[in-house]
Amino acid sequence: MAVLEPEALRAEVLRGKLRGDALMALLESLPPAERDAWVERLLGLPPAPGMEHTGEGELIGHHASGVGALLQLIRDVPIRATDVFVDVGSGLGKATLLVHLLTGATAVGLELEPALVDAARRHAEGLGLTGVTYVHGDARQSVPEGTVYYLYLPFTGGALEAAMARLEAATRGRTVVVCTLGLDLSRWPWLRARESSDFWTCIYDRVP
Repeated sequence: MAVLEPEALRAEVLRGKLRGDALMALLESLPPAERDAWVERLLGLPPAPGMEHTGEGELIGHHASGVGALLQLIRDVPIRATDVFVDVGSGLGKATLLVHLLTGATAVGLELEPALVDAARRHAEGLGLTGVTYVHGDARQSVPEGTVYYLYLPFTGGALEAAMARLEAATRGRTVVVCTLGLDLSRWPWLRARESSDFWTCIYDRVP
């Protein structure tokens, strides 16, 4: 059966119909190579701006998360409706919007670039989503409270060191999961890596 154009299905999202298992099944029915563009059209996201951060070179510019990696993390963590999913370096909001729609989890995006924060807020409002919020901030200074943290290579070098120190302090004494895409955090002793069948995605449990 042919899948409807994503713009035609956005009304179902607004009515609270196309969510959870129904949306998951639809995405899994799509050819993997077509999922990202389809989801971005469903969410009303513009083409990735390809912008660089205005800060120093250790801060990576905007790169949207792949749908396939997010679906895998949702299953493997697993992410539930009771979780608070925090995307560190949330960009236009693709990961936060999709995780909330698929799981019902509260989603919080932390982003340094004000223009991206404003755009992500507009996208969430346009879809009528009240369980998704965006914070303009620097992960080296503070991180929102959550149960599942997601990092898609938002920074490197000293910026990564500072952000990880802040994340360690913010999660101390709590049970949290840290997920990454294209970022190895195995050298931090307060994280314990799970076994993974995928080279690019990693899941870590916070060591008490």
